[in-house]
Amino acid sequence: MLLWTWPVTWVEVQGERAVAGTDTLVAAGVNAWVGELVWSADGANWSPANGDLDGSYGKGLVYGDGFVTAAGPMLRHSVDGRAWTSIHLGKDLGFFEDARVELVSWNGTEFVCFVSDSSTDGGNSILRSSNGRDWTSEESSEWLGVEAIQWSGDAWFGVRQSSATSSSILRSEDLLSWTTVFEYDGTWLKDIELGPELWVASGDGIVVSEDRGVTWEVVLQPGVY
Repeated sequence: MLLWTWPVTWVEVQGERAVAGTDTLVAAGVNAWVGELVWSADGANWSPANGDLDGSYGKGLVYGDGFVTAAGPMLRHSVDGRAWTSIHLGKDLGFFEDARVELVSWNGTEFVCFVSDSSTDGGNSILRSSNGRDWTSEESSEWLGVEAIQWSGDAWFGVRQSSATSSSILRSEDLLSWTTVFEYDGTWLKDIELGPELWVASGDGIVVSEDRGVTWEVVLQPGVY
C-alpha cells in the first residue's frame, strides 16, 4: 500500500489499512496472523501502538476527531495514534456477545460503523460518534452487506456484492436505506474512493464516475489486465 504524507512523500506500508493524521501515520495490518497497530512520526521509523487487534486486522482505519479502527467485537479510539482505548460492543454498548464491527468510516463531522449480531436476524445496526468515544446506535431493518462506504459531501456511496456474479454501487443519505445507482456485472467490488474529480470503485475490475456518481463506466473488466 502506498500512502501520501507530509510534506510531499510516499510511504509503502505493509498492512490492510494506513491513515495519515495531523502529525502521525498509523497502519493496521496482520503480523503472523495477529492484528497489529503501528505508528510513525516520519514514515521511516515505526513502533507498535499499545495493544493488538484481537487476532484480526482492522475493519477500517479512519482519521477524524482522532483515529478510530475496529476488529471483531471491539472499537478502538486514539487521539495521537500511539495510545489507544477500547470500546467493547457487548460490555460497553449493550450488543449481543456475537456482535462484530463490519466497517468504519468518517464523513467530516462524525464516525460511523456497521455492526452485525444475532439480535437483528442477520440485520445490522449503525453506530455514530462525533468523538470516537461516545457512540449511539440505530437499527436497520435489513442486512446491507456493504463492503466499503465513502461520504461525498451530501450522501454516502457504498459497494456490496448483490449476487454470486454481480455487485452494486449504492447511494444513501442516512445509511439505513440505500438505492442502487449501478449494477456491476462482475463477481465483487470491494472498495470505493471519492476524489475531487474522479470516483473509483474497485474489486475484480474497476468502475469510475466523472460526474459525482450520476453515471458509472467499467474501465477494467474482470480478468482483463
